[in-house]
Amino acid sequence: MSCMIENYKVEIDSIADFYELQRFIKEKISELTLLIAILTLYIKNILNNFVCIFMVKNKLIYSAIIALLTICPLLTTGQIEVYRSYEHYMDTSNKELYKSIKLAAFKNNFIFMDLKGNKHKIPCDSIWGYTNEEKIFYKVKDYRGSSLKVETVNNRIVLYSDLRDDTYIFDHMIIPDKKLFVYFSKTLQDTIYPLEEHMLIEQYNLTDIEKLKLNQLRHKGRLKKKNSITGIFYIIEAIFN
Repeated sequence: MSCMIENYKVEIDSIADFYELQRFIKEKISELTLLIAILTLYIKNILNNFVCIFMVKNKLIYSAIIALLTICPLLTTGQIEVYRSYEHYMDTSNKELYKSIKLAAFKNNFIFMDLKGNKHKIPCDSIWGYTNEEKIFYKVKDYRGSSLKVETVNNRIVLYSDLRDDTYIFDHMIIPDKKLFVYFSKTLQDTIYPLEEHMLIEQYNLTDIEKLKLNQLRHKGRLKKKNSITGIFYIIEAIFN
């Protein structure tokens, strides 16, 4: 008698040998099934451990991100520094700090929010200047709260800028635009004037060479502009350096 097992021909001498072979095959199949089950459980445990570790790491990352998002606003709190006068501005030991600032609509007041979230209405004419959250220094120009960005301060001149909306309507089209206005004063404490050739000549005892340079800047359209390479106003480079 003979039979085929996995492409191998096996000679069986008796029925007893056949049943013995059948029992042997069943045992091996059972052992193989058990081995597969053990391997499956082992792999499953490894995968579960990996997932747990991955989730823990991600949880730590998410927690760190949430913590940073919570802390960052606190780090920027109090970045607005308000000055009641030039003397107050120079006194670095007496800082008046706020969280936010805005100009009240139709009223000559600033609305300040302190570090505790309380709002304070302060007349514009009692504020000399302020430094905003981006560390940009502004000088309050008038009682309406018009604020000028302080561009340059040296021992001869102070330059200010005011970027205003210059949107206009043409043939049912709205054309958005901005226009830069530039001002000057001799010092931070002095009167502020529009940056014009005749105003500079009135306020300064310029030499003939300086007057010539001033006139050339006006003709070239550079009187109120910055050098695109250096980032410095042409008038500073040519005259008030």
